[in-house]
Amino acid sequence: MKNILSLKKSPLFQGVSEEELGSLVKCLGCTLKSYGKGETVYLVGDFVREIGIVVTGRVHIVKIDAWGNSNIIAEISAGEMFAEAVVCGGVGVLPVTVVAAVDTEAEEKRAQWREYQRKECDKKKQGKTAESITATGGLR
Repeated sequence: MKNILSLKKSPLFQGVSEEELGSLVKCLGCTLKSYGKGETVYLVGDFVREIGIVVTGRVHIVKIDAWGNSNIIAEISAGEMFAEAVVCGGVGVLPVTVVAAVDTEAEEKRAQWREYQRKECDKKKQGKTAESITATGGLR
């Protein structure tokens, strides 16, 4: 499954086996979305609730200045995340535009990591063998 292999590159899923990751993606309700080259993923000012992880392709993070000039400030490739700072920081409103640089697929997931971790901890307390996923990079 190509999305599992790409997701394994993400620091978010570091140390998670392919088998566990497949189950985790289903459990967390991740959604695979496709975007054509030049298609807008998010517009500046959008209220964003999902962390995006590029599966295939690339997206550009674009800042548009007061004169309407577009400046690419970052390029996000397979396995990398976008919108995580806005979502996890509780800001919600995106200060940049996200555009597919090439045909792109991205997994999008609402930021409910704490809820998932809490459920896994409860399972451990009850003597079940489920492993806890510890998210890094600001997802605390």
